Amino acid sequence: LPWLGLKHSIELAACLNLVGGLLLLWHVPSKTSVRRRPELALGLATLALLAFAPAWDLGMLSSGVGIGYQGQRVRATPIFYRDGVTSTVTVGLNSGLHPYIAVNGKTDASLTPADRRTQLLLGLVPASLHPNPQQVAVIGFGSGQTPVGLLSVPEVKEVRCAELEPAVLEAKKFFAPFSEGALEDPRLKLLLDDGRSFILGSPSKFDLIVSEPSNPWIAGIGNLYTKDFYQGCRRQLNEGGLMCQWFHLYAMSEPDIQMVYRTFFSVFPEGAIYRTGPGDILLIGAEQPPQMRPERL
Repeated sequence: LPWLGLKHSIELAACLNLVGGLLLLWHVPSKTSVRRRPELALGLATLALLAFAPAWDLGMLSSGVGIGYQGQRVRATPIFYRDGVTSTVTVGLNSGLHPYIAVNGKTDASLTPADRRTQLLLGLVPASLHPNPQQVAVIGFGSGQTPVGLLSVPEVKEVRCAELEPAVLEAKKFFAPFSEGALEDPRLKLLLDDGRSFILGSPSKFDLIVSEPSNPWIAGIGNLYTKDFYQGCRRQLNEGGLMCQWFHLYAMSEPDIQMVYRTFFSVFPEGAIYRTGPGDILLIGAEQPPQMRPERL
């Protein structure tokens, strides 16, 4: 799929299906060959149409029609489009000309003021609750703003960020101008890896683990909200370490929200919940009560 792209993959599948039908039609016995000619002619014409079809509208192709944003199902043509190994990644500009990154049509990060604030606080809040956060792990790159926030903390020696989709890292060039050079900081280590495998298989432990996956109702993301995963994260924390989990209150039922709370805090006996925007929150988990020191903040 990354080699052909989504458009050509769909066209190839349609052509193969059509060729198979034409072969069957050619070999099926018929009382008269004249009766078969219209079907064969139509099939060959369709093949020719597919072969010379014009370019598809990338805004339509990457709009994420199953999600919908304020009733707008089709987006403008993106400034970046890649059919990656695991997903289709696009970068576009919203009405305020703030860049956003979408995965399979679902916006996962943007530089609107509200989203940027949440992404920065994902790093800054847990870093302010830890007296000396040196080794940090981040799950999910997105717009890169969370590593940017973490790298502004003087004590941080290394930020290891795991991203599953190579196309997301390719798109970071569109967010680099807003990172104050942090995305080129040698302390930032970008890894192509599944977030769960990255944390549970790490030979070293961390002072902070920051998890910012997509919404838990996106296919494949739910395992980053499980008790088993949180237990693995707790084992990978140094003494006094903290975990920060992004979560949201929109598009979720109250029982599902309560289930996430119960799961997270059944593993981390101490913690807090910080609200960073109308629908965004941070879950902070620790073994000891995290201390908010005003001078540290």
